[in-house]
Amino acid sequence: MDQIFTKDALKAQIVIQALEMEMREKYYKHIKIKPAAQDGISRAAFNYIYFMFCYMKEYYQEDKQTISEMMQQLYKILVTGDYLCYECKRTKGYGQKIFEGVKTLFGYGKMLYCAEMLYYYYNVREKKTELVEEWMNTSQAFQKFLTIPEEWDKKVEKKEKEVEKRAEKQVKKKTKTGEVEFMKKLKLHMDQNMAGQERLKKKMCVLLYQWKYHHIRSNFLMIGPSGSGKNHMINTIKSFPELGMPLTTYDCSQLTAAGFTGDSTKDIFQKYKDENRAENTPAKYGIIYLDEIDKIINTHYDSQDENCNAFVQQQLLSALAGTEKFETIDTSKILFILGGAFPRLHDLEKYKTKTVGFHTDTLQMVDLKVSLRDKIIEIGGETEFIGRISQIEEMNSLTRADLKTILLDPKIGELSKLKKVYQQSGFTLEVKETVIEEILDSVEHDPAGARSVKNTLNGLIDLSYFFDMAMSGYKKIIIHEGMLYGEPPHFMYGSSGKEEERWSL
Repeated sequence: MDQIFTKDALKAQIVIQALEMEMREKYYKHIKIKPAAQDGISRAAFNYIYFMFCYMKEYYQEDKQTISEMMQQLYKILVTGDYLCYECKRTKGYGQKIFEGVKTLFGYGKMLYCAEMLYYYYNVREKKTELVEEWMNTSQAFQKFLTIPEEWDKKVEKKEKEVEKRAEKQVKKKTKTGEVEFMKKLKLHMDQNMAGQERLKKKMCVLLYQWKYHHIRSNFLMIGPSGSGKNHMINTIKSFPELGMPLTTYDCSQLTAAGFTGDSTKDIFQKYKDENRAENTPAKYGIIYLDEIDKIINTHYDSQDENCNAFVQQQLLSALAGTEKFETIDTSKILFILGGAFPRLHDLEKYKTKTVGFHTDTLQMVDLKVSLRDKIIEIGGETEFIGRISQIEEMNSLTRADLKTILLDPKIGELSKLKKVYQQSGFTLEVKETVIEEILDSVEHDPAGARSVKNTLNGLIDLSYFFDMAMSGYKKIIIHEGMLYGEPPHFMYGSSGKEEERWSL
């Protein structure tokens, strides 16, 4: 019998506790764990000792009351989870509470700490009075605790893998949801700030999603006349709060071949670098929008009859391919979006239109076998340069409905914006429905598109009218149909009544 068993259960605990603090310092020397967690593990370990101590004092013969025997019985509980056979009068119903979760990694950790305490106590207090055989028995009993029991380590491993898989699925699900949410939010942002071009919006959402989350680099070309919304699309993307990367716009009409007066291709990346440096946290990936790209794709011959624009395209080729570095800028980490009007494409189409029959009103046929990419090459695009552009989108002409949205939409409508300006100064701007229809009639077939709507409206509602209202005390201005034929607007004075607003000339 070990000396510890000459005491009762509570006094035995006190004796072991006296050594615990010095044992704890050694035990947690290389393990970072909060003191509160250490105390919790300690309480569990002492509960295990108390439970088994009471059982052994009641049922074991004195010569069997040893630390090695206690550790062996505790190990059996760890392996099997069966504690009921060890209950005695003093611990009846106690085991369910203290051994709950013993066959888990956390339970194993508490049981291991319990074994460490018993073994530390034995080496300090009991070993010197024991026979070598008992030393060996105690050491062997303790060694079993140093590895997870073979009987259930595979189950634990399997359970851990299942937990890891579930966690991975949750992360993937969350990531996938976040990625889809990005496209959804971007499309909504576009719809709130830009009318029409539905297909282009969808393509842009996918393009930016692939670039942001998967670094799939698909250089994109937008073709559309002035006023079709190319620059507005880029500005809308740039203002999207969750874009998460810099977007630099560069006007390619100033580009010239190296050695000539004008900007060089290096200036594009210098501007990108300067704008990115201005950010608090420079981004690893980014976007460059090359505006007016058709200015360097059309053929342009110098005095020596050489196509200067072909040289500029060659200088940009490696950047579009992502194979060149400009100082510290890695072009493989830049997505290029290009935009241009390409008026010569339409001239080329007219030139290649074939007439069938002998009358002037006969059917016009266009050769559909010639792709848009081939047409761009025909008007001056270098084959290799155009080959580096993955997607080409020809923008739709704005419909009457699109133009009406641009004019009247409560958030983005040009007229709605003007009305807010007047309201902020206490004035009212009213535009008759017949005037709105006349404006739409005049701009519906105008190639300037959205820009034409704004210009027509600004021409009709002159800035001087606002001045006249401010100086003369007018409260309301009415834009009527007669103004389209040279008549002045109607100005009105206003006085607020309790029941209605009264107006008079």
